Amino acid sequence: MSTAVQRLRVEPEPSAVDLASLCFDFYAGPEAPEGASGGDGEAEELQLALRLPLCPRVVFDAHLDDLAFLVARLHPGLEGAELDVQVCFRVATDDCLYPWLVAVGSHDGPAEDGRLPGEVAAVPVLPETLDLRPLLQMARQRGLSGPGTCVRIGVGPTRAPAPTPRRRLFGGGPAEAAGLSVRVPVIPRWEGPDPELDPELFTAGPPPVVMPAESLEALIRDELAFSEARGPDWSERGWWLMGAPRRVRGGVCVRIELVPEMEGLEVATQGRFVIGSSTWDRMREAHPDRAVVGWLHTHGMSRLRAAAEGELEEPASGLFLSREDVYSARYLGFRAPWMVTAVLDSDSVVQSGAERAPTDEVLGAWGWLHGLLVRRPVVLLPATPA
Repeated sequence: MSTAVQRLRVEPEPSAVDLASLCFDFYAGPEAPEGASGGDGEAEELQLALRLPLCPRVVFDAHLDDLAFLVARLHPGLEGAELDVQVCFRVATDDCLYPWLVAVGSHDGPAEDGRLPGEVAAVPVLPETLDLRPLLQMARQRGLSGPGTCVRIGVGPTRAPAPTPRRRLFGGGPAEAAGLSVRVPVIPRWEGPDPELDPELFTAGPPPVVMPAESLEALIRDELAFSEARGPDWSERGWWLMGAPRRVRGGVCVRIELVPEMEGLEVATQGRFVIGSSTWDRMREAHPDRAVVGWLHTHGMSRLRAAAEGELEEPASGLFLSREDVYSARYLGFRAPWMVTAVLDSDSVVQSGAERAPTDEVLGAWGWLHGLLVRRPVVLLPATPA
């Protein structure tokens, strides 16, 4: 079943919509064309098969966290404040209309450049960032599993309350009447002198990752020794990234202070790496006073190619995220907007040996931007002289 999140027949076009009018629309018919905007012509081909009210607080939960963190980054003076959130439909980069979450401060003054009055920051809700699995399961149960079925977020008329499913994805209760709001987090300042960071690092993208150079050197030495000792029995390994978001001169970064190895993995082979509940339990027992800000694991493409006997296409490097990596980052505890997902390329470590390759050829880091994982810069801090 394909998914698309677009506006359908909003009359008149609202600047902000009533939360109680938001709904999931299931349309059945010919497959929607790529990038279609949901106009009248397409609506004539697709038949509305099912309409369910949604619960914005649950459906947009992770996006609300993204919005709060973005406000903290852009407006330090609003730390600790509680801001109202409105939902509106705007065009994204692909010229389609998507729901946007907009943090609103004071309502005084006119709107400018299409912004809502008092708008502080806004984030889009892209279709691939929503967990629609409960919806799709319900659609299949109702026979809407054909290839021409699509799901969209739209604005519909007032409806009678719907049955309340397990996760309360759907609305109809008193929670929506109270509206949406976010509490802007407080980001502590960097302890000690601020590191010298390029101002270009502080853009609208994910905040940069700052870690001691000696931590990466220790990881490289450890992985080199492990690869040499295990040989063909090599397997992926993982480490916790511990630290905290920190405010520095110029913006916000994620400070890595400790990188302990993971213990109690459910699966660790040449091509799979699975974190389980026991992995988290052992971490909490060993580091009760530390905060996790991400995870790091190894890729070894040369071992996979050898195991596949030449049937595996050769990627440029091991610095990529597999589908399972993205799933782990999204659903296994690393979805907070400041969280880091990182990969250490074992092949680059082994090939460079004592002559270490450049950082961006050995280590790759990704962070959340609008619900998607995108590459983020890594800054290594030299050791502080004793």
